[in-house]
Amino acid sequence: MLKWSNVRQVWTGVTKNNRHYLGGRLYSSRRQSRFDEIKRRHPSFREAVREVYPDRFTLLLNVGREVQSMKYVIVQIPKSWLYDGQFASLLEDIRTHCGAPLSYFDEEASHHFQQWAKTIGHGEKYEA
Repeated sequence: MLKWSNVRQVWTGVTKNNRHYLGGRLYSSRRQSRFDEIKRRHPSFREAVREVYPDRFTLLLNVGREVQSMKYVIVQIPKSWLYDGQFASLLEDIRTHCGAPLSYFDEEASHHFQQWAKTIGHGEKYEA
């Protein structure tokens, strides 16, 4: 279980293949076969395999080395959370309970995050 007190820093970025954050090789055929399997099980699943999903966000939580040898926790935020209030609520919980600063993973993240914040009417609230 993740304790808020272990979180040292929080970055937000657009959702990308995890290798962008962790390094490693690209296995696009494996990813495609996983998506194909999901589509067989869930016919309403319509996502395409992409490297970058600029219409949603990922949080990277720096938890240090105290948490079972993990240094970062990667949380990919469901697209539905962006407009139903759950993502904004999660960000408030992070600010309230861990006190860790919220930063942008890169310039792309800054741009898309600020666009999202303006869309929901909180542009000034999430200035870095």
